[in-house]
Amino acid sequence: MIRILFLVALLALVIATATWFADHPGAVRIEWQGYQIRMTVSVLAALVGATCIIAALVYRLWWGLRRMPRLITVRRHEGRRRRGTRALTQGLLAAAAGDARETQRYADKAAALRANPALTLLLSAQAAQLCGDEEVAASFYSAMLDKPEMAFLGLRGLIGRALRAGREEEARALIEKAQDLHPKTPWVANALLNLQARAGKWEQAEETLKQARRLKAVPTATARKWLAIILLEQSRQAESSGQSIAALSLVERAWKQDS
Repeated sequence: MIRILFLVALLALVIATATWFADHPGAVRIEWQGYQIRMTVSVLAALVGATCIIAALVYRLWWGLRRMPRLITVRRHEGRRRRGTRALTQGLLAAAAGDARETQRYADKAAALRANPALTLLLSAQAAQLCGDEEVAASFYSAMLDKPEMAFLGLRGLIGRALRAGREEEARALIEKAQDLHPKTPWVANALLNLQARAGKWEQAEETLKQARRLKAVPTATARKWLAIILLEQSRQAESSGQSIAALSLVERAWKQDS
């Protein structure tokens, strides 16, 4: 609306100016290098106006040509970014569907388009894992550790690989690092408790459970069951070392947790 009013006002100004020159005719004479040019004032005003318009158009053309390389570069980068994002999206969908071939294809495409580096690493790791190349997957997951926003996912990938290979000590060390990053994540607390329990590290498991309960990383009922198991195992250790009174006390505590 404001733009229309501006154009109407400008048109009215032009008409008023032309009418004024028509009502006040005059002559202009220009002498230069032996040449004489005669014209009316209205013609001179029209020439000046036309010259200004032509100069403005030439300036716009020059400015547009000057900016064209930058605009072409920006549009090329924007197009590449869109194609990279689309490749990442389609690749993650293919990974979720378990399609190894399509996941690898889109991972290669995302890497070629220099899409989001962190997500490209994740997609490449998933592609390698689906193709059964655990070593390549591990290299991608390890590379993710250098990116703060992807370190936790990288650790999770390495943890899964270590567990599948039966390397529980390695998995436990990685889970402890994951716990430092996100201590409130339930699967981290449960995985660490399971590994500590399988290794017979009941005192460490008790400390892990205390921290998980404090951070509410495990439900109350689950925490009570875990504590009962831990206390029972500690009572067995106490009994085997001849500490009958301590073993009985631990059994009573375990019974209260499980009752």
